[in-house]
Amino acid sequence: MITFRKWSGSPGVGLGPKVVTADSWYASTANFKFLRNQELSFLSGIEKNRIISTRAGEYQQCVQPVFLLKACTPQRVDFVKVFQTVDKDNNVRYYVYFHPDEEKRQFITRAEFEKTHQQHWQTEVFHRTSKQVCNIEKFFVRTSSSIKTHLFGALRAFIRLSAMVRDQILDSSLSLYTDNSSCKLKESSS
Repeated sequence: MITFRKWSGSPGVGLGPKVVTADSWYASTANFKFLRNQELSFLSGIEKNRIISTRAGEYQQCVQPVFLLKACTPQRVDFVKVFQTVDKDNNVRYYVYFHPDEEKRQFITRAEFEKTHQQHWQTEVFHRTSKQVCNIEKFFVRTSSSIKTHLFGALRAFIRLSAMVRDQILDSSLSLYTDNSSCKLKESSS
């Protein structure tokens, strides 16, 4: 279950999420309803066998192309938009996008979906890189100070890797983990 707390006790003050994103692991009716009741926009991956409806009382699986990019309703949730992505290996994924404002919900564009999906993907890259490359989970220390030092070092390594990707020193922060030969290093000009 997702827990949510406001960062400030005063209405309209403090920070809060613009859109909550999640992968299909968290795509339960209970989570969708919780986010809807908090009046939060959300983007979530859904499994291709998820039951949706474009008409009251008629439910079908998401895989049927006739439902793509149409506004649909996962059973017992609310009116959402369903989008499809196809990766470079032709793997198809489905996403639901919800906006608490009913008028805005009807006009969620593909461009808005892609922008939010890209932000979601950056979060996935952070988690994967911090675990697989920076070893944020693998430490053999027990004291509070040592744990903090390890976490700081792992996060600092992630920031440095991100800078190297941005500066095109590396193709990807994961290239160090997946295949050392794919690291693209800049030629030195000396």
